[in-house]
Amino acid sequence: MSKYDMYGKKILKNIGIFTSRIFGENSYAKAQIFDERVSRSHVVAGIQKLVNGMAMADFKMSTSAQLGYVAALADIQGLSFTQFYFVSLWVTGNDDDIVVNRAVGDNFAYSIQEVEDSRKFTLGYQTALVHFMNAFIGDNGIVNQIISKIHEQSDKGFADEWFMDVATKLPDINPKLLLSQLNLNMKQVHDIVTVLFDEITDDKLLISKYAKADIVIKQNEVSDFLSEVTLSSEELDQFDYMDVYHTINHFTDDQLVPMINLLATGVMQWFLTNVINQDNINLLGLPKSDAIKIKRYIDAPESIDQFFIEMRMFDLSRYSESRSTTHDNYQRKYSLELNDNDILLDKYSEPLRINYGVFNLIYQELIEILINQSLLPIVQLKDKLLNAIGLDQYEVDDEANTSLRQVTLESRSEHVVQKLIENVSKLAEIGRQDRLSLTNARSLSSFMKNLAGGDRVKFNYGIDKINRPTSKVLYWVYQSSFINELESNESAELS
Repeated sequence: MSKYDMYGKKILKNIGIFTSRIFGENSYAKAQIFDERVSRSHVVAGIQKLVNGMAMADFKMSTSAQLGYVAALADIQGLSFTQFYFVSLWVTGNDDDIVVNRAVGDNFAYSIQEVEDSRKFTLGYQTALVHFMNAFIGDNGIVNQIISKIHEQSDKGFADEWFMDVATKLPDINPKLLLSQLNLNMKQVHDIVTVLFDEITDDKLLISKYAKADIVIKQNEVSDFLSEVTLSSEELDQFDYMDVYHTINHFTDDQLVPMINLLATGVMQWFLTNVINQDNINLLGLPKSDAIKIKRYIDAPESIDQFFIEMRMFDLSRYSESRSTTHDNYQRKYSLELNDNDILLDKYSEPLRINYGVFNLIYQELIEILINQSLLPIVQLKDKLLNAIGLDQYEVDDEANTSLRQVTLESRSEHVVQKLIENVSKLAEIGRQDRLSLTNARSLSSFMKNLAGGDRVKFNYGIDKINRPTSKVLYWVYQSSFINELESNESAELS
């Protein structure tokens, strides 16, 4: 039996209101994220209800509770994202022994053995965590504020500010590659590294800039029982702590802002180079007007930790000026659990991944913005242009040949699709000629084989990487001039 069992394992069992499993990293994909959205404003109504914590009157009467409160403030000065996840579970009602043991820190372990009332010590400790966590996962916490402010500014306005900021700061480089793997000169590398380090050391969220709104926690909105603590100086001197408000700011400035700033820049850069890219012919296979299917189709990383695992550009260790170069490997820092820069392993000797829990809501919101403001509009444009090909009314848009750097995300996206359609539209004439000579392909597989072996149409994207939905689109374009002459089992269909 563990030490915590000895002091009352199920102290808060009847206080927990909602199951806390929604904080899991895959929760968003399962649509179990938050209670609801207000339909018109899209404001998150509530992520998860926090337990009430200890009443002030009871707190003032208990030295043990006061010691627990201060011990908690001391423990969360060095709070990691993984510990934050377990704290979030505990303060929303999950008091499982494993959860509590992962949520508490060394001061809890040392002090609970010395107090008169371990139950009240634990309640006081949890109460401090509730006051702290309310700033992040409460109704007016940072997560809710970010999502709300994005929608208040309007999705399109946010997307365009975000797009222009990243497009002007970084060149057209793939963040899935190390900077050393890119064909860059020393000045280009220096400029990129400078941008990324500036975002890491920035004291404000870039999302605030894009949303044109301050995302802050006001001191007068923070609950804090520290002023009610009547412990002696000797009792307090054993702890290194700050009040709740400054502890919130400490975690925000040191942990949250650098991670989210890199995340925001990385997501847009990944999207521009891996999705909205005129070499990505698989854009033509995008499913119609279904955001969930589109998200799966573009193979967006499921969570923040998975995103950073894939983005090798954020390994800045070789460009670090600090004594510990491994400290600046942000690809690893924001994806794996570390202990003094050493990767922690599970019982199967696999690296332990960071569970970002509720912060994944922010990541998923960013992906949703990109789908809504870029991919859904170009699905409509793609269908319109394909329809024109089918009616033999397609004409090349001269504006599609203008520079790729457009002023809005939507115009950039439309430019890419127009160039792709211009390229594949040549297949219609090839199909017409093949039909006249009675040499037209009779199946999708034979068409793709002919396409791979021929030189009549050149694609920048490798033929072997064209997926099945896109190959069907190409086959349809090829057949478009004679598709009405074919039997239903011979003609391609657009999904």
